[in-house]
Amino acid sequence: MKKHICMRGCMLLALLILTRYSVSFAQDASDRDCLPSIDAAALPQYAAGKLDEIKRMMASFPRKAISAKNEEQSLYELIRIVKTTQSSYHAINYDVFGWNDVLEFLYRTNVAAVKRGIDVSRTFIVSDDTLRNAVMLENLLEIMATHSRDGIKVYYGLHREIIKDPGYNQNAIIDAGLSDGAVLAQVKAVSIYGPQPSYLDITWDKEILKKKNPFPFLKKSAHIYPYNEAAEKKLRGLAAAPAPVQ
Repeated sequence: MKKHICMRGCMLLALLILTRYSVSFAQDASDRDCLPSIDAAALPQYAAGKLDEIKRMMASFPRKAISAKNEEQSLYELIRIVKTTQSSYHAINYDVFGWNDVLEFLYRTNVAAVKRGIDVSRTFIVSDDTLRNAVMLENLLEIMATHSRDGIKVYYGLHREIIKDPGYNQNAIIDAGLSDGAVLAQVKAVSIYGPQPSYLDITWDKEILKKKNPFPFLKKSAHIYPYNEAAEKKLRGLAAAPAPVQ
């Protein structure tokens, strides 16, 4: 008799749990389904655009990825990534300038992360075009010096060397940021109006991270160097020397 009562009790408990789960799941589904029912045509342009953005991001969430498809969204997402970083943020930039104007707020977010104890580093990939242009080179050296003074760990590599590295792959010189080793943002296009990104792919899918994360390669490469006074002299010396025959 006691055995039957115990079994009934277990069945009732299981039924209660399933009912609560079903109600919760139905509520979640209802919340998700309410978005498509909103009439975008009846909304102001701003709200309609925001709704479209939310729908697009929700549709891609199961794939553990989202994309930002214009300059404003790309900068917003990069800033949000840095602000939510808990321990480390590493970035790679291929001849990116504009830290004193269009990217200033993003830069200030990086500096704020350093001040709250985040390990922030940036690797600049230097092209031959920059080495051949005295103004661009001095601009880059000033940017690197400013980053270093503000507590960001600065590294650099020469494009001409990186592409010859045995471990090189096509993701190694794409502008990217890695937050806490778990969220990877890669710039797929840059604005025609300036150096800011105009298309950004963001993923936290572990399998994609294994394939597209460039930072393990950078860490192992013998062609990535720390920025210091000697680095400035080296880069100026390379700028004065004839470019090697490819």
